[in-house]
Amino acid sequence: MSVLPTLSDYKVTSVTKSDTPSQTRGKDWYQYEISNEVSTITGQRLGTQKQVQQHAQDYSEQLNERLHSGGSYYRPKKPDAAKKSN
Repeated sequence: MSVLPTLSDYKVTSVTKSDTPSQTRGKDWYQYEISNEVSTITGQRLGTQKQVQQHAQDYSEQLNERLHSGGSYYRPKKPDAAKKSN
């Protein structure tokens, strides 16, 4: 039986002012990075630095919940044991 390594939690590693993406409006765009030791997620969002920081923090918390529950948007969770017995 192989044991998968335990991954560390995702954390917001940066929020920096960025250029406005092409064909979009608004001037207050920020790029954020969320990382753990295996991967880095980069995104852009319109808003104040505080709003984008909060969005990135919320997103990292959602990623950590999925990481620790074994769930994924791409892979459905295992059926509940109570539902199996019906």
